[in-house]
Amino acid sequence: MTDISTASASFRYLRAAFFGALALWSGAAVAQAPGDPEIWIDFDKLQRAQPALLQRQFARLSEHKSARDVYVIGMAGWSGQDVFIKELDGALASLGKVIPFDPGRVVRLINNMKTIDSVPVANPDNFAVAVRAVGRSMNKENDLLI
Repeated sequence: MTDISTASASFRYLRAAFFGALALWSGAAVAQAPGDPEIWIDFDKLQRAQPALLQRQFARLSEHKSARDVYVIGMAGWSGQDVFIKELDGALASLGKVIPFDPGRVVRLINNMKTIDSVPVANPDNFAVAVRAVGRSMNKENDLLI
């Protein structure tokens, strides 16, 4: 079993991470936070999409090109507000001013309804797979992973 399929195999944490402390459902799910409209998620479809979304992120990892490269794994784990995506982007921009890095060496994991079809979710399994993928891409003697 590949790292990517392992990441999609276990989603026991996804529902809690995706909806905070809301109750868990299987299959097609309904979750409602106080004051929010109902949110329908097909968790089976979401789980099946993760390998391709992860592979797309990993394909962006640039090949090792300089004496010391910096790789970054950025996570926006709370899905309740868009502000966390903005904070992730701001943190990456601020970090880039202090420790310059190639945007092609960034893996993003985000829990947000707006990115659910385009970016892998931030859960423990996807994080572990991302660390292993970056580890295969980087020169472990000289590069840095943040």
